[in-house]
Amino acid sequence: MAFEASLLSEKARFTFLMARLKSSFGFASVTISFLIHSTEDVQSLVELVSRKLQLPENAFELHQLEGHYGNSLHYASAHITGDLADLVSVSIFSSLDEKSKESLAMNLDSNLDEHDALYVRLDRQSLNQRLTLGSEEPIRIKFKPSSRRGGRDLVREQYEDLLH
Repeated sequence: MAFEASLLSEKARFTFLMARLKSSFGFASVTISFLIHSTEDVQSLVELVSRKLQLPENAFELHQLEGHYGNSLHYASAHITGDLADLVSVSIFSSLDEKSKESLAMNLDSNLDEHDALYVRLDRQSLNQRLTLGSEEPIRIKFKPSSRRGGRDLVREQYEDLLH
């Protein structure tokens, strides 16, 4: 689904514009996904993730799944493209705590695929504060760059710029 950039706050737009001035690096898409257990309030969690990541609530598609032991799960996913992908990316990177930014920058190569897409796992428990990396019940995010001109080294430098 593609969404209009006008749905984001003025602060997000300003952050986006400043980042665009700093770098010509942009994103073709951002894919966000997470699981919701039957004991969790689906709507509340989707609203919280949407608000924290500066997404419109209707960005997420929900799919009902059955867990390994027959328990009910929901899978929430959003695929963001165009200018909104840039806005959401800048919002996420600027919301990461310093320790997570440093860790991500130090381990950048292990989080990049062969097409230079960056894979990040956010700790769901950090949604009410500064975002942190985490692997337990994570929010999975894939950042796909819009261009790979200049090769992997240049793309890597551009990711590092976003993290500083």
